[in-house]
Amino acid sequence: MSLTRRELLKTGAAGVALLTLADCARHSGTLDEAQRNVVAKIAAVMLDGAIPANDPERARAVAEAVAGFAIAVDGLPPQVQGEVQ
Repeated sequence: MSLTRRELLKTGAAGVALLTLADCARHSGTLDEAQRNVVAKIAAVMLDGAIPANDPERARAVAEAVAGFAIAVDGLPPQVQGEVQ
């Protein structure tokens, strides 16, 4: 059975999507709730003026910053993760 170019591209795209979802799931447990709260407070102060001022949009922007920080920490070697946490 040979794959057409279109089938090969679809299979590759599906594989990338699956690996991306698996990677996101793996990153979700780096910081506990207390650590996330600390990072959220720091991010809100550091990003003041750069993120929206109204509450729902501001909360979403801070949550995205915290999620990005958690992913960045998760990518560090275990010894460095321990220092950051």
